[in-house]
Amino acid sequence: SSKVLIISANNQYLFSKSEVQNEKNIIINFHYALLPNYRGLNIPSWVIYNKESETGITWHYVDAEIDHGRIIKQKSMLIDDSTTAFDVVRWGMTNAIILFNEFIDELLSKGAVETFLSESMLGRIYYGKNIPENGCLDLTASVYEISRLLRAYDYKRFELLPKLQLKENGHVFEVERYAITKMPSENAKRKIEWGEDFVRIVEDNLDIMMHVSDGTLKDADI
Repeated sequence: SSKVLIISANNQYLFSKSEVQNEKNIIINFHYALLPNYRGLNIPSWVIYNKESETGITWHYVDAEIDHGRIIKQKSMLIDDSTTAFDVVRWGMTNAIILFNEFIDELLSKGAVETFLSESMLGRIYYGKNIPENGCLDLTASVYEISRLLRAYDYKRFELLPKLQLKENGHVFEVERYAITKMPSENAKRKIEWGEDFVRIVEDNLDIMMHVSDGTLKDADI
């Protein structure tokens, strides 16, 4: 009997048990991580926030558990201290198509492709309700921690996560955009400067400028 190939990519739909167990269905999924680690949602953000030096993409068969099915193809990418969540997504989309073209002919002609999965390696699941630091930026954190959080939330114009918030004197500000500049020499003294619509933090060899939603606060050296 003929079968139906279902391709899942960039969606949050969870296939039902009956859909997965239907012998007529062949379901494959694209995932932004090197499975079996980093299962779930918002993975481009989590790999940056968790200080990973590498991430990647996976095509795999779908079974009854989240991001658990047998792996078809994978490819890795390096993460550095300038990588944003958008960088991971852009790289992932481009290479997902490349990997897909490498196995789709075999899948269509033979009905299956060689797979692999080590059950003992299954990693944590990140659910959609969980986001790094619960969306709050702590101004007492180091510039390196702040940089990492900003980049983890940076999907350019695609608002896949809520805007980062910071609190000062009982007021809540939203980070609209930011810029991170590396300086040639380190500054021993940490400096925080507030303006009408910005917060600037200078520490060590990083200069972070954050444009915020509103508020006027005084300059402060810390």
